[in-house]
Amino acid sequence: MVDHLGEQFGDYRLTRKLGGGNFGDVYLGEHVKDKTPAAVKVLQERLTHSEDLKEFINEVRILFRLQHPNIVPLLDFGIERDIPFLIMAHAKGTLRQPKGTCLPQDTVVGYIKQIAGALQCAHDLKLIHRDVKPDNILLGPTFPVWLSDFGIVSIAHSSRSLNTQIGAGTVPYMAPEQIQGKPRIASDQYALGVVVYEWICGSRPFKGTAIEIAMQHSQAQPSSLCEQVPRLSSAVEQVVFKALAKDPKDRFTSVLEFAEAFALSVEQSKLRPAHQESEEQWVHEGATHCEDGGIKEAIEASNHALQFDPSSADAYNNRKLAYDNLKRYKRTIGDYDQAIALNPQDAVGYYSRGIAYYELKQYERAIEDYYQALTLNPHYANAYGGRGLCSYYLKNYWQAIQDFDCALWLDPSITWFEFEREDAYSKRGWKP
Repeated sequence: MVDHLGEQFGDYRLTRKLGGGNFGDVYLGEHVKDKTPAAVKVLQERLTHSEDLKEFINEVRILFRLQHPNIVPLLDFGIERDIPFLIMAHAKGTLRQPKGTCLPQDTVVGYIKQIAGALQCAHDLKLIHRDVKPDNILLGPTFPVWLSDFGIVSIAHSSRSLNTQIGAGTVPYMAPEQIQGKPRIASDQYALGVVVYEWICGSRPFKGTAIEIAMQHSQAQPSSLCEQVPRLSSAVEQVVFKALAKDPKDRFTSVLEFAEAFALSVEQSKLRPAHQESEEQWVHEGATHCEDGGIKEAIEASNHALQFDPSSADAYNNRKLAYDNLKRYKRTIGDYDQAIALNPQDAVGYYSRGIAYYELKQYERAIEDYYQALTLNPHYANAYGGRGLCSYYLKNYWQAIQDFDCALWLDPSITWFEFEREDAYSKRGWKP
């Protein structure tokens, strides 16, 4: 892309490059007469045909109709040497946060209300932004939130002059239907949902290469926010996940409805239920639900307990048992990690995490946990049995036989590894 630093576009001379994107570069511009600053977006495509010029002007006229206090003001536009450009009000910076930064929920409420208002203004005019992300959310001079790049995205998708790109946007924030080349108004709500998810827990819901992330948008469920932010209300998580629904029909009917639901869930989460006054009560309720088979209720009760006390090992234990029942072993391991960190002398914790690793076929890591369990409790028969199973599947039959026999010596009633024990003996040419 050509560097236009030092050139003049309209009444502004470009003094510093601020950033770049799919459709052009943004420069800090200084008015040649009164020296006032502005942001100048120089688009990369040249307009060499009269029809292209006419369409570009028509599209910019539509953008001037986007009058909203939370949309970055479009001051002027023009064409220099066949290069189209837009002049916008200069902002203090973006709402892109340092990696791992979690914003307070009340702060997110304030931001999302303003962004949703801006998007709704565009949606009422049948315009789709297509590239909602923190880099396009700016702080104005008096600190209102401004949504930017409406001009770039809508022109690029409406004008033949800029070679409409079906896949334009930023993959980590793109809705499944937009990735498939079928963006719609609800796609902006999904992107805003990704932004809110990132602000709450400090990371985006999906990670990997662009192709991997695109596939996850279509096929994978985001990791639980409540697990990453223990004090977060499950109601807040449900609102965000509704905005992140794979099918646009399953999202909120409008982006404003999303913002209102989010604000309400945050407000309600501040009110503690009258019938639950302590972490101990929530832990007890979670344990009861686990015993009765109420898995979803057990997880929710454990989340409430962790809101009271993020260091509650019992709450993590209850939740991990619930996830075990759902066979969601990767999530289970996260809770085992927390419980073990809080109580490193718990042999049962190491044994249970070993089971999760075994179910995931990560036998070496399972063996490490079984070893730790046995270090803490040398008479732990089930830990010998679990380690024996892992050794068996790693084809270390001699070690497997030793562990199986130790388990049976400690507890002759154990039968759940009977087949593997007999087969290990057979592989060694021995008889049990």
